[in-house]
Amino acid sequence: MPVISDLYSAKHLKPTDLGGKPVTATIRDVTVDSFQNDGDNVRKAVLHFDGNAIKPMVVNKTNFVVLAHAFGPNTDAWIGRQIVVTPTMTPFKGKMVETIRVEPLLTQAAPETMTNSGSLNDEIPKSW
Repeated sequence: MPVISDLYSAKHLKPTDLGGKPVTATIRDVTVDSFQNDGDNVRKAVLHFDGNAIKPMVVNKTNFVVLAHAFGPNTDAWIGRQIVVTPTMTPFKGKMVETIRVEPLLTQAAPETMTNSGSLNDEIPKSW
């Protein structure tokens, strides 16, 4: 049985590539590539990042769900978005293994500003 870290080539990001530290990255592109997994051919999204700070990252199901929840299920909408890529440990088949988790950086909308054009009025209009 192959070791999890052997499933992906050196061209894809591995937890050890991050040096134990989170990295903030901007998604430049999302492609879909085919991989062998336990003898099966599976298709997975691959994130490509601006610059050469980190290698392309194969997106597992957990990370896909996180990104789709934050940015929507259309991967074209992920382009230009920032994420924090973090090495961590997770249980897998009864053992703890190294993995990568993503955290979307969501920009908050600026709070609406009140204008001085008038005071707040809590009265119900008579026309109701």
